[in-house]
Parts: sequence; structure tokens; C-alpha cells
Amino acid sequence: MKYLFILFITGFNLSCYSQNQKDILTEFDYFPDQRIEVSNQEYRKGTTILKNTYEQIKNDSGKMVYADHLNLATAFIKLKEPKEIVLNQWYLAQQEDLESTAEIFPMIYSSSESVAGYLSESEYDSLLKKFAKVLSNKEDVKIDPTEYASDNNFNIELVKLMAYLEEKDQEFRMSDMDKQQLIDAENIKIIDSLYKVHGKYIGNSFVGDQYQHSMWAVIQHSDLEHQEKYLPVVQKGVSNGELPATPLKMLIDRVYKKKHGYQIFGSQSGGELADDATIEKVKQEYGL
Repeated sequence: MKYLFILFITGFNLSCYSQNQKDILTEFDYFPDQRIEVSNQEYRKGTTILKNTYEQIKNDSGKMVYADHLNLATAFIKLKEPKEIVLNQWYLAQQEDLESTAEIFPMIYSSSESVAGYLSESEYDSLLKKFAKVLSNKEDVKIDPTEYASDNNFNIELVKLMAYLEEKDQEFRMSDMDKQQLIDAENIKIIDSLYKVHGKYIGNSFVGDQYQHSMWAVIQHSDLEHQEKYLPVVQKGVSNGELPATPLKMLIDRVYKKKHGYQIFGSQSGGELADDATIEKVKQEYGL
């Protein structure tokens, strides 16, 4: 759902950056020069995120969604770009999808230190409180899986199961990882059972765009053995239009980071990027 109103952060108004700043992203080719205070590793990470985001936007015919703006903001922070550029992307993310931004922002920026130089500690805390309020209001409008399945001619029991997995996947992820890991182990067993029955990725054609990421989320949070097992399944799902390419990139990064200590697309926190030759080889292997 897109909102016609914008969340303003106490202490400053983000809208001025959107209205007055020159649109540096018109052609999606803005790669800033490396600043003295930016290490080679951080510069490479930042420009890689920019490149991947620009490619995704172009693949979507130039349409930008909230996640694109958050990705750009993250890249600009790594590149230590001016404050107004980062604030503008946060503003646009909220304008595109306030609820999703409210949900994802604390996961990307888990502390005030992660946005140092862009938000003060009090501004960061104030923003999280406002996002929490947005999400508390969102809980009043939950999707009914049975009604959703019926309206879209999907298998009701399958939709209900994917909705259940989606909910369990996040139950304690932000509060108690010991409990969450036990749930993750049970969730992947359910995916194993479903795969034995269906033999393919359960995405858009099975449960629609509302739950097309549910199977991937469980795989993403499973152990390396299951991640490797389902990587080609997710790849084929992307090829068949069952889910977008971004989750596949994130799964590839998760696998490569665990196995080799580096990643391909820079979607995971920590871990260096692979060398250019390896990146190109993996992209070709997975058709990305």
C-alpha cells in the first residue's frame, strides 16, 4: 500500500531535500568519486550496491520502490556522501511505502552509530518511535489468508501454511535469536515436506505476490546445507517468474559468505566482496 502522507522526523524536514535537490539519479548512472576518508573496501561495496540497484531499477522500467531508495541511502552512507543526499533517499522511501520502510529501516540501521553523521542519536530514536507507531497501526489491518486465497483462486491450505511460515519466520528474530533458531529449524522441515510434494519453488503462481517470498525467507534463515540445496530451486523460481531476482542475490551472498568469506552482490552485512572476475562468473552462472 502506498501512502499520500509523509512521515516527518522531529528536528528537521526531509521534504525540502526532495523538492530542492537536483535529481542526480535521472539516468541511474551516478557514481561519486572516492573520498579521502572512504577506504577502498567501503568504496567498492558502496559502488557495487549502486550498480546493482541501478540495474534493478532499469529492469523494472525505471520504476523505483521503497527498497531501491533504502539501498541507495545505504550505498551513499558507505561512500560518505553529503547528508542531504541520504536524507532525500529516506524521504522518498517513506513516500513510496511508509509501512515497509518502517519495518525494514531498523533492520538495516540497527543503531544510531550506523547512521552517525546523518542522524543524531535523538533524531534516530525519535524516528524509530514514529516507525513503531506506524507498525502498531498496521497490525490492525492484517490480511486474512483464507479470504486472500479465496479471492485469488489459490489453494487455501497452502496459502495459510505460507502465511504461518512467514509469521513464524519473524516471531523472535528481533528479540530472542535462541528461540528463533529453534523455529527456523522447524520451518525448514516444513519446506522440505512441501518441496517433496510440489518439486518446485512455491511462489507467485501458487500463492501470489503477497506470499511469494515466504519460502525464500525460510531458506535464507536456514543452515548452509539447506541453503545450497534450495539455491538452484530459487534460481529456477526466479527464471519462471515465481519471485523477483533480489532474493536470489541475497541467498547467493549468504551462501558465498558462509563458504568463502566473501559475497557477490554486497547484500549482507560484513564480509568483503569477491574479486571482479568471480563476481562476473557467478552472475553469469545464475543468469543475473
